[in-house]
Amino acid sequence: MSGLVAKLKSGIVDPGAAIKRMVVISKIKVLVTHPFTGCRLLRMKVLYTTALSTCGVDGTHLFVNPDYFSKTLDKPKRKGVLWHEGAHVWMMHHLRRGDRDPHFYNLAGDGVINYHAIKEGFELPENHISFASLRAQGYDLPLKDGEYTTDSLYDALIAQGKNPGDQPGKNDGGDDGDDGKTGDQPGETGDDGDDGEDSDDGDTGETGDGEGADTGETSGGEDNQGEDPFEDVGGTGIVIDAEDDDGESLKGTELAQAQRELAGEIFNDAQNAKSRGKLPGSIAEYVDSLRDAVIDWREKLARFFNRGSDFRSDPNRIDKKAARRGLFLSRRVKEGTGTVVVGVDTSASVSQREYKVLMAELKAICTEAGAQEVVVLYADTSIRHVDIFEDPSEIEERDLGRYGGGGTDFQPVFDYVYENEVEVDTLVYLTDLECRLPEEPDYPVLWVSTTDAVASWGETIKLDSTG
Repeated sequence: MSGLVAKLKSGIVDPGAAIKRMVVISKIKVLVTHPFTGCRLLRMKVLYTTALSTCGVDGTHLFVNPDYFSKTLDKPKRKGVLWHEGAHVWMMHHLRRGDRDPHFYNLAGDGVINYHAIKEGFELPENHISFASLRAQGYDLPLKDGEYTTDSLYDALIAQGKNPGDQPGKNDGGDDGDDGKTGDQPGETGDDGDDGEDSDDGDTGETGDGEGADTGETSGGEDNQGEDPFEDVGGTGIVIDAEDDDGESLKGTELAQAQRELAGEIFNDAQNAKSRGKLPGSIAEYVDSLRDAVIDWREKLARFFNRGSDFRSDPNRIDKKAARRGLFLSRRVKEGTGTVVVGVDTSASVSQREYKVLMAELKAICTEAGAQEVVVLYADTSIRHVDIFEDPSEIEERDLGRYGGGGTDFQPVFDYVYENEVEVDTLVYLTDLECRLPEEPDYPVLWVSTTDAVASWGETIKLDSTG
């Protein structure tokens, strides 16, 4: 390996049982009070190294400088720094930097994470990056602190023409108003105990699960043009881009796969923390936004279809193919996917490109899911054309310009299903949702929206036809 992880591993040391206990106890304390982030920490293998001055994460490993952790940090700050490092991972900073400047992306990530850390009652090193310290360096940040995301803060910093060599944030270490501490969070005060008790002698307390990565605190040494890639301006730990086995940052399908896998873990961790009443509202909002940002619309579409692998006989349904031959047999239905109805809004609100992208995906999904029948209804204020495919692999695209182009009315598609007694299992409707919805039917409906609009019933996904 030739990447940053290899450099960190080159400095691995055995710190001794006492320091290992400190780390284990601090991780457990985070887990008890903040299980969502604590789960992230437990999934990372701890490696003790002198190759960096503080701590770091790559999604798979938690790197710890033993002297920094044991001598520089007191008990409350150990807990705060570990929470900070875990937050880098669940914010996916190690997977999301891309080609953005690592120094400024790190500043942005630190600023957002530390804002939430202070709100949650954690103590941080005095020089930690905060919105106050960034403003003290001359950055104009007009939004309220809580309104910034890592990406929007990065854009604000980089747009102001600062030179990465200026290293903003090395100043007074001003914080967000509480000198790094607010002890008003239930369960946050008085829980740091003795570092030598209730620990696993020499246990690092980790399992290697999760995705590695750099979010900007230290990523790609080549991006830093000779600067120390492990420099930690705020003293709260760094983050490193996720790497493959050759030490290269993840890209393409590997990166997308890592994001999807981590997102699944994050959603599960959030649900577990929520069930215990220990998922802060701000983090719950983040998880919801992450679900939309990370899970590709195609994956959402596929998940909407129940892909049961077994067939069952439905005595209430007749096998139409057999009936044409004079045989009245019960219909064999693949669990969850029988008849799929596709409504296509042919008013001017849906483009030919959007339509083609959706139909191509539906064709693949319905074929894989073994849909028994696909009924495609083209409609504006009335049904303009109907296609019925008993073999979804034969689905053909149409020229939308031939069907309608007038106003929008959703009711005709649902009327067609009712009047023709279509035994619909799933209805997918491609539209901009700029019309009043009809009454909700008793079968699942997925609205594939070409805009940001969300239907008041059923499920809604936003179609991205750009890729």
